[in-house]
Amino acid sequence: MYSLQTGMQWAIRLIKHILKGAPPSFARWDSKVLIDVIQAAVQQRAYDVVHIDMINMALYHPLVRDLPTVLSVNDAVSMRYWRMAGATKRLARKALYAFSAWRIGCFERNVYPQFCKVHLVSSLDAKWLICRVPQLQNVVVIKLPVDDLFFNVPILSSKYHPIIFTAGDFRFEYIERPVLEFVTTGFKIIRKIQPDVRFIVIGRHASRKAVQLLLGQPGIQFMPWVEDYVGVLASASIALFLDAAGSGVNNRV
Repeated sequence: MYSLQTGMQWAIRLIKHILKGAPPSFARWDSKVLIDVIQAAVQQRAYDVVHIDMINMALYHPLVRDLPTVLSVNDAVSMRYWRMAGATKRLARKALYAFSAWRIGCFERNVYPQFCKVHLVSSLDAKWLICRVPQLQNVVVIKLPVDDLFFNVPILSSKYHPIIFTAGDFRFEYIERPVLEFVTTGFKIIRKIQPDVRFIVIGRHASRKAVQLLLGQPGIQFMPWVEDYVGVLASASIALFLDAAGSGVNNRV
């Protein structure tokens, strides 16, 4: 139902959603095909409730506004983008994050009260959202369920050969910077106490400078990609997910 939108088509939809006060990301999720499917489904049968499972799907809320609707947004998305802006030094990207945060905040304030319930998985995110939108009375914090399948992976780590593991997309400064800071501070302290500890870093899109810094430190194994992610993770004694922006980590972990 979706295709990658580029060029003039994407630009027109981007401008349309910005003028409507919606988050810019809505442009990539705007699908005429999906609009037709939703309209046909609503006309063909009655529904007790509609569940929208992410903020970008909330653009279709007007199509089902007469039905009880729940939005599982999971995180306070505006908080995430404000923190991304604060953790980024590159001015162009900082400005983009700040603009997105402002637009998403407008959407949270104007549209979230229209839902029967808004689900988040963190009380911290809920507190942020309610402070920003005092009229919001429909926020519910729910526990994040984890499928039993994830607990069936055998633990391969050994206390005799300690391994620390982290992974992330190094294109983003709020991911790369905390990893590099840990490498040059905390990890050095750990190695003084436990000289045989290894630190496995999986970093996609790492800069040459970051790679040189990582490979120049003893005890660090850097890989841009691994085929068996679960196997490498299971071999670790400790997993670190370092993120200076701070919101949504519980979901990604």
